[in-house]
Amino acid sequence: MLPFTASGTIKAGQAVVPTDDMKVYVPASSSANGIGIAAYDASDGEKVMVWGPGNIVKARISGSGSDTVGALLKYNKGWLDVNGTGRVMAILLEAPSSLPGTGKVLLI
Repeated sequence: MLPFTASGTIKAGQAVVPTDDMKVYVPASSSANGIGIAAYDASDGEKVMVWGPGNIVKARISGSGSDTVGALLKYNKGWLDVNGTGRVMAILLEAPSSLPGTGKVLLI
């Protein structure tokens, strides 16, 4: 895990995107390049630990076709999703019981 400062509100399990100066945020975009998953809730200016590549973590999975084990997931508005247009950041290992939901992923 790596320490960052939250820029805006971040919820545990959300995919996050880097901004400047060791800060992360959750942009309302489907094309951002996520770097990891927030380990816990954080408000603007608070420290937040982020799980990065190589870790298996629970993450928020969107409701748009992201329930197939082995799916390549990308950032999409704070969720992991097959329909994002940024870089692939995770592989789905354990699908949520219903979408949207929380699933287990390998961060890459």
